[in-house]
Amino acid sequence: WKFKHDLSLRGEKQVKRQKIVAELVATEESYVNSLSTVMDIYYVKLGVLAESPRPLLSRSEVSAMFSNWEILLEIHEPILVSLNKRLSTWHKHQQVGDIFDKMAESLKAYTMYVNQYPIALSTLRLHQSEPDFAAFLKNCKKDPRCKSLDLESYLIMPIQRVPRYLLLLQDLLKNTWKGHADYQNLSTALTKVKKVAEHINYKKRQSESMAKMYEIQNQLDGYPEDIVAPHRSYIAEGDVVLQASNGSERGRHLFLFSDILVYTSRQIKRRKTFRRSTIRYVHEKDFSLRGLTVENLADYGSTNTFRFSINTTEEGLLVFKCTNLQEKTKWISDLAAA
Repeated sequence: WKFKHDLSLRGEKQVKRQKIVAELVATEESYVNSLSTVMDIYYVKLGVLAESPRPLLSRSEVSAMFSNWEILLEIHEPILVSLNKRLSTWHKHQQVGDIFDKMAESLKAYTMYVNQYPIALSTLRLHQSEPDFAAFLKNCKKDPRCKSLDLESYLIMPIQRVPRYLLLLQDLLKNTWKGHADYQNLSTALTKVKKVAEHINYKKRQSESMAKMYEIQNQLDGYPEDIVAPHRSYIAEGDVVLQASNGSERGRHLFLFSDILVYTSRQIKRRKTFRRSTIRYVHEKDFSLRGLTVENLADYGSTNTFRFSINTTEEGLLVFKCTNLQEKTKWISDLAAA
């Protein structure tokens, strides 16, 4: 009975394996077609126009928007060819794991695209309301190859591709028994693609942290050094209330990095010309996290004050109050983990 049951299970898995590989091929074909469509309809045309007397975007803006799109297409075209060959000659011992095992390292090219993606979106959104560029986008969208999708819909596709591989490879491995010729290759490929995905996410966090530090540096007055430093990463920021020993309270804004806590006051500067307000932060103190300790303070009285304290080598004990328990808990957690 057990033997028949095992055979039945393998039969079911065999059917599922073929369906998953068919989905891999179908999604890969759709993805490669999308990459090609963007190359032909947007990238090449905008590149040519960038060199003309009336460019819609500058050459640097075209590069910022499409990053290493051409390289991604070069990576995926041979993957599609290989997958199609395997599916067209499908049999119960057929393998596809080796394809992903070999191509896993090349997926690191997505690191550059993922890091540039926010810039691509901001470049597109900055110009899409301009009449000439808007008309260009509208005409491109009408092309049958675009399938009524706009450029923003295409730009997000590379962001979704590696996570999609992970899901399909996990499903494929789950439906491949250990004795199958493809099992080891799939297992190795899945491990490699997971590591690449982790690498991409790590680099993305690094890039976002660096961008955030540049933003803070441009908003901060009076800090004696550069906030941006190779060894430093951004962790958190927020408004708090400093409670002095005499009971007085002052609103302050904290910036927490991997090595320092920067303590600032917030200023709102109004520009009469543009009728806009800008927020600036004035540096007051900064504390090294080395030797800094954080403590949760009990709340007294009928109202919660959501307080915590830090003990610094530079200033001694400082007590801060948050607006709610969630904020206090996050500050304590972030400071303790930094």
